[in-house]
Amino acid sequence: MALAVLFDLDGTLMDTLASIVEAMNEAATELHVVPEFREGELRPTIGKPVPRQLEELRGISGPLADAFTDRYYAHFTRLVERGVRLYPGVAETFPILRIAGSGRYRRGGGTRCGECFKPSGSSRTSTRLSAGTT
Repeated sequence: MALAVLFDLDGTLMDTLASIVEAMNEAATELHVVPEFREGELRPTIGKPVPRQLEELRGISGPLADAFTDRYYAHFTRLVERGVRLYPGVAETFPILRIAGSGRYRRGGGTRCGECFKPSGSSRTSTRLSAGTT
């Protein structure tokens, strides 16, 4: 029998807000999108697809939104791979799941971000982490 535990890591297990804002602003600078994004306006839109955020916050759609989304995910992946802060208790939880399961982690990626999550404490966004047997 297979055991799987799925987590939404971004904003749930990891504090990624600063990385989201930085990646949005790096993409905005590259594509000449103004004004700069602020934490206060992005926080309520976290979880929505980037093209929807762009439409709601800047009225951007179409090819520019597509290009922006690609640039955003490239920057966000780099920032998350560099490391983000885990919320309290998260690092201590994963060894327990590993012991309770098969003694290994299985990681699967989101649609845009490469594999960034490492059980050793590095972090990742938009992913699934399952512990157990297959």
